Amino acid sequence: MKIRVACSQIDCVLGDKEANFKKMEESVKTIKSDDPTVELIVFPELALNGYECPELFEDMAEVCPGGAYIRKIGRIAQIWDVHIAFGFIEREDREYSMQLYNTALLLDNKGAIIGTYRKSHLVEGFEADNFTKGGQYPVFDTRWGKVGMAICWDAAFPETVKLLALKGAELILVLAAWEKPHAFDWDLTLAARAFDNVACVAACNRAGTDRTLSYLGKSKLVAPGGRVLKECGDEECTIIGTLNLDEVKKMRRGYYDLIRNASFYEVI
Repeated sequence: MKIRVACSQIDCVLGDKEANFKKMEESVKTIKSDDPTVELIVFPELALNGYECPELFEDMAEVCPGGAYIRKIGRIAQIWDVHIAFGFIEREDREYSMQLYNTALLLDNKGAIIGTYRKSHLVEGFEADNFTKGGQYPVFDTRWGKVGMAICWDAAFPETVKLLALKGAELILVLAAWEKPHAFDWDLTLAARAFDNVACVAACNRAGTDRTLSYLGKSKLVAPGGRVLKECGDEECTIIGTLNLDEVKKMRRGYYDLIRNASFYEVI
């Protein structure tokens, strides 16, 4: 099936969930008003929080599924009849401890949670010091096909997305806060993951700056095989395009048999 996807490349407000929620709400309203056919809107990594504020992580964390802002974004998805993927700080309370995760959440058009993914490749520094690594690579059934998610640096590791593809994922959502000046790495990574997994990729990156980091933007929609269909510059931007998951199935059955003949994974 085909899916109309928008990537909303926003400049997040550091440490202000309400401001970021309002920015996301306005973006959804604008996208759906301009193009009612859009079925999925993707926001960046930690879109609800901003990135470079580790001292605020615990206070800003949301319990999933009951977090207040998770519910508020769910209502926006329902009002505008659109699926939404976004990044946030997740808190998990255990009997004797509390864990924080850098999490991506996928909501359906009724505001219900389709699934979550916790970042597994944490960047050294405050990210690795504050978040717990995820260890699961779920794939979610949707009305268009199977969807997997990766968060920023995860996408640089071929095995991360390969696991999703081997589980049947045809569309990979990449939610990111990829920094300048690493544009070559970003371009190469997304093209490679679309090629070596014969998958569609919808990658939404941050724009703007936090305290010391600047983000390169360049959100993009990539066809299976690696061809870029739509791409942003480095400012706040929205791209909208159509991704064809039937094309994924067709290509995987033909010349591009990188998933069908990934036989070495049987040995691992």
